[in-house]
Parts: sequence; structure tokens; C-alpha cells
Amino acid sequence: MAGSLSTAPAWFDRAVAQAPEASTLALGDKQIELLVWGDAGRPGLLLLHGSMANAWWWAVIAPLLAERFRVAALSFSGMGASAHHPPYTVAGYADEAIGAARAAGLFASGMAPAVVGHSAGGGVAVQLATRAGPERFGAAIIVDSAILPGGVEFGEPPGKPARVYATVEDAVARYRLVPAQAIVHPFLVEWVAAKSLRPVPGGWTWSFDPALRGTFSARAAWDLLPRIQCPLHVVNGARSSVTTPERMALILSQAPAGTQVIEISGAAHHVPIDQPLALAEAIGAIADRIVRSEGLAQGEMRS
Repeated sequence: MAGSLSTAPAWFDRAVAQAPEASTLALGDKQIELLVWGDAGRPGLLLLHGSMANAWWWAVIAPLLAERFRVAALSFSGMGASAHHPPYTVAGYADEAIGAARAAGLFASGMAPAVVGHSAGGGVAVQLATRAGPERFGAAIIVDSAILPGGVEFGEPPGKPARVYATVEDAVARYRLVPAQAIVHPFLVEWVAAKSLRPVPGGWTWSFDPALRGTFSARAAWDLLPRIQCPLHVVNGARSSVTTPERMALILSQAPAGTQVIEISGAAHHVPIDQPLALAEAIGAIADRIVRSEGLAQGEMRS
């Protein structure tokens, strides 16, 4: 892999210098990694990662939004520093996401938070967007998420054993994005790779549970798209091999009327690490509109 962390630009260094509040959240018998940025009481943003990823995929984007929002990202069970706890289901991950949002105080402002889901995490975001009541969401943003009737499967086959690397450097050098694509920011991919490891006897291995392979995708959300209770925004990478024009048309045929589409130039499927600045700007603009509309609605209720 070309490049190194020493070549990282100032915007990256500034972002990762803003360390999150990191904790382990107990949800029943699950132990979930939770990262939070921004002051309590601000409008909430919940960030959901994709399959075999973790909360640290959002560690450049979240600080860019934390001046205006209370931002939370969790690692779903079986990924990141969260405990391995099969079975892994989209419904189970939706419960974890709600638990994380509560623990992070995302509902405390009185305004409905926005939820953002990348790739398979978009399926979880859709599940949350069907909720009504006091823990509803004000907007759902799905980022290059193949929410299709048959789903889209990519990656290594289930049952492949985890490989052990002697050093962190060895592992980072072998890190690959799935699906494969051109690397826009090598320093960011390397940083994410280093945040995706756990120590084991003999060295280091990837933090996700090998049993997870092939079990977590966005396909389960297809039937839920028409039931979404809040505005839906579909973000895709202009160079994505996952959200092709044909697939985008199919998603929009099932999505609620008025669903908005944003295309991120220069990004393939892995938008959060391809174009984090542009994605942060898009998320912030959508969330700002939700805050304004929620504020107006609250004013109408008081008048």
C-alpha cells in the first residue's frame, strides 16, 4: 500500500486529534464500543458503519460535525472493540444502535436526531427510520448502501479463519478494502487499518468476528423502505461499483416519494474514507435542515 501516516495533511491531523469520549456500553449481555464527540444537549447524530468495519471509520467525519451536534458512533457486536456475540442480525444491530443513541444522549436536546448508515449500516439506519414516538429519528441518510430485494454480497466467504500477523505493520500492509477499489487517501486507509486490529497469541488479527462474514448486509431493509417515517437521503459515490445507476433507480422506486439523492464526486463505495470532507459537509447540511424544521415545529406546538 502506497503512502504512510507521515504524509497525512493538516485536516486529517486536526480531526483525529479531537479524541472522542470512548466507553464500553453494556446492553444486556453484550459489550458495545461507543465513541462520542460534541457537547451533551446538542442535536444528535448517530453514525453506523458497514460490515467488518467499526466506529473508528467515522473518526475524521465526526469531529467536523461536533461543533454543532452531539455525535455518536458505535461498533456493532462482532466488530471493533465490541464483544463477539453471535448471532448477528440487522434487527439486533438496530437494538444496539438505539441503546447507543440513548447512552450518548442523542435524544436529550428534544429534537429528533439524524441517523447515517454506510453500506450494510444503511440497512440498520432504515430500520431506525421506521420508528415513531419519542425515540424517532428526524432524517435517515444511507451512504452507498445496496438496499435491494436480493441484496448485494461481496467479500470473503463465510468460515474463512482469521489470519494472525506478527506485527501491526505487517497487518496494516495487508489491509484491503472490500469491495476492492482505488485508494484515495492512503494515510486514512492505513489509520483505519491500525484501528481495526486486536491482539491475539502470536501477534495481531482483525477485530471482526470471522463468523460475521456473509451475515450482515442491507438486503433485509428493502421491505422497510416504504415504511420510513422521516425524510430519507441517499448518498452514493460517483465511482461506486455497488450503487450503480441501475441499482439506484431500483432503490428510488421503493423509497418514499421525495427521497433526495446526493452524489459524492471522487468517491467509490467507501465514501467515509474516500471523501470524508465532502461527506461531512453533506451530512451537516441535512442535519442542519432537520434542526431548523424541528425547531419550527416545536415553536408551532408552543404557540
